[in-house]
Amino acid sequence: MFDKMLGMGRIFSFKNRMVVNHEKVSILVVNMPLDDAEYCGRIRDHLAIVAEAADLAIDNVCARLEAVRRAQEMQHIAAITRSAVEELRTTYRDIQISARLELETMTDRIERMYLSLGLTDRQEATVSDVVRHATGRVLDLLELGSTLDASFTRIVGQLAPTDEIPTVEEKADPGFESIELW
Repeated sequence: MFDKMLGMGRIFSFKNRMVVNHEKVSILVVNMPLDDAEYCGRIRDHLAIVAEAADLAIDNVCARLEAVRRAQEMQHIAAITRSAVEELRTTYRDIQISARLELETMTDRIERMYLSLGLTDRQEATVSDVVRHATGRVLDLLELGSTLDASFTRIVGQLAPTDEIPTVEEKADPGFESIELW
């Protein structure tokens, strides 16, 4: 019946019934007071305003629902990104620790090889200086990575959840405090 009424124009009357159509709203009035034309006209005018207001309210609700959906999507993306950055941070720290251990192991092995290589004290000192200098440079480079760690910390902090948008399931909870839309 409403589908048929939509095609009849914005305001349509048939006997004692009147239909007010708007884009998303239709109002059906039965038992219109046909004996009072002035009263009938006021009803028609007021219902046209109500239908337009209801149509705007529907647009408002749809826009708000879309905004909530997008905010939830952004929170989900932020959570995934935060998790990925935290994984990168952990992996980077593990690499730093492993690299330091490898350098220490290499230095110890080289120094233990001195006896079997038959090096003079001066040659041993030269090799040790070269190894220690290279090890020091690598450790310095690893320390520069602390700026990377600080960047990870800043990114994770910025992606930390703030007041999260409630999901549809949370809104269905009887204890959920809703916000009036208008």
